Amino acid sequence: MAELLLRVVDKVGADLYTDCQLLKRGDVVVIVPDGWHWGTEERTNPEWRILKLPLIDSAQLQQFLAPEPVTDPARASRTRLRRGWKLDVDARLPSRLTQYLADRTRRKPSFTWPVRLPEFDRWRVQKRAVLDPLVIG
Repeated sequence: MAELLLRVVDKVGADLYTDCQLLKRGDVVVIVPDGWHWGTEERTNPEWRILKLPLIDSAQLQQFLAPEPVTDPARASRTRLRRGWKLDVDARLPSRLTQYLADRTRRKPSFTWPVRLPEFDRWRVQKRAVLDPLVIG
């Protein structure tokens, strides 16, 4: 019931503050409904993968699109991450999925993963905050 575009390679910025705003390995780029018509770029880019999750509703995955939570509303953080959660693609995932994620040729444009939400949540990881080197305390 949901499909998502997953980044499998870190995008690196010119400095720490720019880098925090870029998507990293395991970050979800977008979540769309089943049957989405993906463009050529999404189907062929070696830095992305398309996961089809027929047993999970897209509304249950929205947390993956949220930025890092605000810890101090009185002081904006310049190192707040663009995504606060990621899919732990370096964990022990099912072998066919691991092979799909590692295949940079993109011979197979998408992977259907018939996983239910409780099992899928085992690989949902909150990202670690990045400390601003210019802020003391």
